[in-house]
Amino acid sequence: MDRILAGSRHVERIATWGGCACLMLLMLVVTGDVGFRYFLNQPFSWSHDVITLYITPALFFLTLSDAHRVGAQVNVDVLQRALPVPVRRITDALCDLAAIAVFALIAYGGALRALESWENGDVIAGHIAWLTWPSAALVPLGAGMLVLRLISSLIANLVGNGDAYARPHERLHAEGAFE
Repeated sequence: MDRILAGSRHVERIATWGGCACLMLLMLVVTGDVGFRYFLNQPFSWSHDVITLYITPALFFLTLSDAHRVGAQVNVDVLQRALPVPVRRITDALCDLAAIAVFALIAYGGALRALESWENGDVIAGHIAWLTWPSAALVPLGAGMLVLRLISSLIANLVGNGDAYARPHERLHAEGAFE
């Protein structure tokens, strides 16, 4: 199990670095487009398409699983903090099960859409015919990684062994990350 988690973490780390690269690319494209638009009166004709079709979805879906791992998502846990740890584990396991079902459906539907887009050679209409399947493939990739992370979280909640249950956002809060 430890090897699976280590491998999963390695894949998440690579995906997160990819998301960071997308953020940097997004800033460079927007800055370049603004500079060319206002100083040379020559905006990039392709920037909007590239940003909306590839960069933004990659930024979101590549970092989704790692964001869950570190507890970076929004939590409304005022009531949950008052619950005893065993009850908290049960509620977290139920939430994990619900999230697994939702994101597994998203991954499955996204995979079908990406495959259909690839088989049909779908492109967007515009100055440049951008392929849509790479963008669509980001959905099952990110949602699938999140499903695997949620499964490991579910197992940790059901087993309930000490460190396996340590809630990431509580560790971050205790270390002063949210102050």
